[in-house]
Amino acid sequence: MLAFAWREPRLDPDSPGAPLPAFARTVVDSAAMRALLGGLGLLGALAVLAVGFFGSSDSARNPVPGIVYIFVWVGVMVASLALGPVWKILSPTRALHRVICRTTGRPPERGALPYPEA
Repeated sequence: MLAFAWREPRLDPDSPGAPLPAFARTVVDSAAMRALLGGLGLLGALAVLAVGFFGSSDSARNPVPGIVYIFVWVGVMVASLALGPVWKILSPTRALHRVICRTTGRPPERGALPYPEA
């Protein structure tokens, strides 16, 4: 349906929205804030996994389906619409990757294996 209703792009990539004030950008883009939010994302993911594995097997009493649905499918999407790409900062896999890179001394931009030549 969407392929027929939306045949041409309607979002302007040259106008992504209003920029944040300089002081807010400094706080939000700081390495400390990214580390804090990434750590919270990693701790949250570990907590959800622990409750999922060791919590009630009754889906009505286990909060994990609701947490995943509301936070991941609804919350992250709404937050991304309002604040930009929040999942890049909250992603537990990215946070774990940054921790591993920091402990091994490898730059986070370089992957574990090189891409094959095209």
